[in-house]
Amino acid sequence: MAYGNDWLVNGAPPFARFAIDNVAGARTHFTAPSMDDLVAELKSAFWVSLLGPGYDATLWRSALHKAFRAAGPKKRNLVHSRLNALRRFRNRVAHHEPIFSNAMQMHTECLEAVSWMCADTCAWAKHHSRFPAVHAAP
Repeated sequence: MAYGNDWLVNGAPPFARFAIDNVAGARTHFTAPSMDDLVAELKSAFWVSLLGPGYDATLWRSALHKAFRAAGPKKRNLVHSRLNALRRFRNRVAHHEPIFSNAMQMHTECLEAVSWMCADTCAWAKHHSRFPAVHAAP
């Protein structure tokens, strides 16, 4: 691992203030948080921010690009754009906003993004997803 197993808290990654504040906020929910606790507690905005242009020369090139090579190399801006769109869609769902116009497209794009990380996980998700059938139902 490029920045160590405790990379969220060891000060090695060149985090911007937004990321530092998010990690600090996540830590307050635990007495002695494990890395797993922090990973689970951090919001999607944190994770998507790590794929932004401010981290291209640092986190992306040194480490993060490796997580998105299952379906061939991907450009950082494509990964960031896709995951940010999924984050925004998820927020619309969470706030009970209308999503009907592009729900199927977002489902497809979500599965594609999963395939960038792991083909087996993508196949599992496709097999178990009820969304296409529910979406097509009258």
